[in-house]
Amino acid sequence: MIAVYVGILIVLVLLLLLLGKQGESTKHGVEKYLDNTAEVILKKLICLSNENAFIRKTVKTYLFQNKTRRIMTFLVPEHMLDKAVFSHTVQKIKWFLLLLLLGDLLAVFIGFGKNGSIEDNNIISRGSYGEGNRDILLKAELTDGTVIGPIDITVGEQQYTTKELNTLYQKAVIELEDLILGENTSLDKVEYRLNFPGYITNYPFDISWECSDYSLLNSDGDFGNRAAPDCGEIMTLTATFRYYEFCAFREIPIKIYPQKITAKEKEEKDIKLLLEGKESKNRTETEFQLPNQWKGKLITWKEVQTDHGGLILILAIIAGCLISVAKEQELTTALEKRNQELLRDYPEIVSKLTLYMGAGLSIKGAFQKIGRDYEKNKQKTGKKQIVYEEIIYTNHAMETGTLEGKAFEEFGKRCGISCYIKCSALLVQNLSKGGNSLLFRLQEEVENAFENRKKNARKMGEEAGTKLLFPMLAMLCVVMIIILVPAFIGFSA
Repeated sequence: MIAVYVGILIVLVLLLLLLGKQGESTKHGVEKYLDNTAEVILKKLICLSNENAFIRKTVKTYLFQNKTRRIMTFLVPEHMLDKAVFSHTVQKIKWFLLLLLLGDLLAVFIGFGKNGSIEDNNIISRGSYGEGNRDILLKAELTDGTVIGPIDITVGEQQYTTKELNTLYQKAVIELEDLILGENTSLDKVEYRLNFPGYITNYPFDISWECSDYSLLNSDGDFGNRAAPDCGEIMTLTATFRYYEFCAFREIPIKIYPQKITAKEKEEKDIKLLLEGKESKNRTETEFQLPNQWKGKLITWKEVQTDHGGLILILAIIAGCLISVAKEQELTTALEKRNQELLRDYPEIVSKLTLYMGAGLSIKGAFQKIGRDYEKNKQKTGKKQIVYEEIIYTNHAMETGTLEGKAFEEFGKRCGISCYIKCSALLVQNLSKGGNSLLFRLQEEVENAFENRKKNARKMGEEAGTKLLFPMLAMLCVVMIIILVPAFIGFSA
C-alpha cells in the first residue's frame, strides 16, 4: 500500500507544481499554489461540463449548488454574485486538496515508519534482558507460490536465571489449575484450547509449560497434530515455575478429547510448531534464525503489519467533504446573522422614513437623507450596517437613472425579509397610486416593528437561557459529587 500512497502524493505534488503557477492568486507560499490549483481545476471542470452532461450535472450538484447561490444573493451585490460563488467554490476545492495532501503525507509517513522485524538471512533480533517478549505476525511464501499464514509467533527476550520463593509458589499452584481451564469446564474433559499463562498476576514467577505428548497438545495450549480418540486420552502437563534460581515443577493430569480442525489450520499449526521449536532452542542467543525450508519447499518470510495509512487517507477524504459542508454552513450562519441585523434595524429605518416624510421630504429625499447621515456616522465610527449599505446602493441606482419604483422594489428584494418587502411595497404603491395614507401606514408599521423587536428580544433571551441549562446541570452534578463523596467516605470509615 505504501506504493499507492506515494503515487497519490506524487500526483498531488505534480498538480500543485504544474497548476499552481497558472492561477491569479495574490497569496504567497503553499496557500498560493493551493488557491491557483483549485482555481484551475474548477475552470477545467466548467469547460468539461459544457461538453459532457454527466459532468455538468455533477458540477452543478456538488460545486455550484443552487442553495449556495441563493444565499449569496443576499450577502453580496448582484454584479459580484458570479465572482463570489466562484471564489467560494474555489475555497471548498482548496480545503479538500489540503486535507487530502496532509492525509496522504501522514499515510506515507506511517508506512515508512514501520520497520520490519525480519532482517537479512531471515533473522529476527531478540529483545534484550527485561525488554519483554515480542509478538510478530508472519506469513510463509513457498517457492511454489503457496502462502501460509498469517501465523502469530512470540519471540522471547533473553532470559535470566530464577530464585526460589516457596510461600508464594504454594499459593500460585492453587490458582493455576483454575486459570488453565479456558473455556473447558473440567480438566477431565478438555475439548477447547487450554490457557497456559506465562505468569500469574501478583506473583513473580515466569511459568513455562511442557506436555507429555506434543502430538496431542502444543506448549501454547492449542491442539497438536494428532487427534485424540473419541473416548479421550490422558496426558500430563508440566508447569515449570522460575524466579531467578528458584525452579519448581507442577504436574497436572488432564484428559483430552478430539478437536476438529481444517487443513489450513493444520498447516498453520505445523509451521507454528516448527517456529516455536527453533525459537525455544536458542533463547540465550541475540538472534532468532527463521527456518528456510518446510517439507522440502523454500520459505520466504514476510512480517504481517497493520496498515493504518489507508484509513487515514479515507478519513482525509471524508474530512475534505465535511469541510465543503462546513463552508455551506458558514454561508447559512452568515445569512442568519445578516437577517437578525436587518430585523434589529428595521424599526429605526421605518421611524426615520416616517419622521423625514412627515417633515415634508419625498420618499427619495428621505432615502437620500438617511444615506447621508449614515455615511457621516460611518466615517466617525467605522461601523458598517447592512440595511444602510442597501439604502446607499438604492440611492446610487436612482442617481444613475433607475426609476424610483423599480429601485425601491429591488431594495426590498435584496433585503429578502418580509417586513422590508412589505415596506418597499408600500412605497411603490404610493408612488404609483398616490394618496395621503402612506404616513399613517408607516406609523402603524413603526408600532408593529417595535412590538416585533420586543418579541424577538424575549425569544433570544429564552434561547440563551436554554443554552445555559446544560452548564447549570453540569455544575449541579459537580456540587452534588462534592457534597456526597465525602459523606459516603465518612459513612464507610
